[in-house]
Amino acid sequence: GNAFVVSVALADLLVTGLVIPASAVVILAGLQDNLPVCRFQWFLAALCFLVTVLSLTAVAAENYVRLCCSSTTYELLSRR
Repeated sequence: GNAFVVSVALADLLVTGLVIPASAVVILAGLQDNLPVCRFQWFLAALCFLVTVLSLTAVAAENYVRLCCSSTTYELLSRR
């Protein structure tokens, strides 16, 4: 469960540390019409969004299995 939370934290860190400053630089430099820069920014934003959503889905699925299924089912699905 903690690996999923760390994954969400890293995705949010990427947005905060890379996507937002890169967007600010692009706006201040006047490169809004540069297609490769726009595609790279879109890729980073979509990647961070997908990592966040998929990690939260995995956390929810793990919590559901842990709480609603039997302990043997949970042990079968989460080999430690």
